[in-house]
Amino acid sequence: MRITDRRWPAVREAARRLVREHNIVLQGPDWLEQELHELSIHMGDRLPSRTTFPTCLPMAEEPLTMIDAETNRVLVLCSFAEPHHDVVWIPLETHEAWRAIKATAMDLIDAGYPGCIGCAGAEAEQPWDEKTNRENLRNVESNGQ
Repeated sequence: MRITDRRWPAVREAARRLVREHNIVLQGPDWLEQELHELSIHMGDRLPSRTTFPTCLPMAEEPLTMIDAETNRVLVLCSFAEPHHDVVWIPLETHEAWRAIKATAMDLIDAGYPGCIGCAGAEAEQPWDEKTNRENLRNVESNGQ
C-alpha cells in the first residue's frame, strides 16, 4: 500500500498497535493463524525482550478484527461496514488489509519500533484521532479521489 492511499494512516496505526501492545487477539479467517505466526517469529527475532505475542482466534467469517484481550474491546476493524467511532476503521477486504498491516508491522519492527523515538513517524507520538481520520476518508471520497 502506498503512503498516499487514504487508508494508510489507519493501517499504520493498526500496525503500531499490533507491535506495541502485549494483549492483542486477532480474529479472522483460518489462514490468519499462520500469517500471525510468521509475524510473531519476526517480532521475537527483532525484539528479544518481548515475551508475549499477538494470538489468533480463527473465525468462520470475516472481517479481520483486532481486540484487546484484557478489556475485550475492539481496537481495529477491517471491513467495509463502518464501526463505532472509537474503533480504528480500515475499509478494506480482509486479505488486502492483512497484507498491508503485516508489511507495515514488519517495517516498524525492522526500524526498531516500539523502542525507538520517531521511527514510527511523527504521528506515532500523538494520540490516534479516529474522528479526524474518518473525516479525511470522507473528504477524499467526496472529492472523487
